[in-house]
Amino acid sequence: LLFDFGTSHKGYHCDITRTFYVGQSPSDEVRAIYEAVRLGNERGRAAAKPGATCHDVHEAAQAHFHEGPFIDDLKHRTGHGLGLDVHEPPSIIPGNYDTLTPGMLFTIEPGLYRDGLGGVRIEDDIWITPTAHESLTTYPRDLRCIG
Repeated sequence: LLFDFGTSHKGYHCDITRTFYVGQSPSDEVRAIYEAVRLGNERGRAAAKPGATCHDVHEAAQAHFHEGPFIDDLKHRTGHGLGLDVHEPPSIIPGNYDTLTPGMLFTIEPGLYRDGLGGVRIEDDIWITPTAHESLTTYPRDLRCIG
């Protein structure tokens, strides 16, 4: 069950996505996909800092998807800017060499979608600070089973 939602405050937007497993015991395949996405989110967040490029963040978040059994499950960009619109520049995609600077706000939301099974996406809002980044999204990223 994938929840993708947000709100706005004084005209500025936020965006969050979390995926939950409905049932008691996800399969090894579901666990592997979820863990790959969680790791991609973690690596993307770690790469987000002043001086890095949007391409750098994308590569950090998605490089390991190309090394494993997930290449055919990639159907989603790594992220997008946030501000007065929910989706605005910069796009966190390959080939975007825009440099991250303090004050920028964007999402990191790697996702994998397997035909016949479903999808997993974990999205966080990232603010670039003068020295690093701050994740404005604090909801846990671990696999949660509901129902």
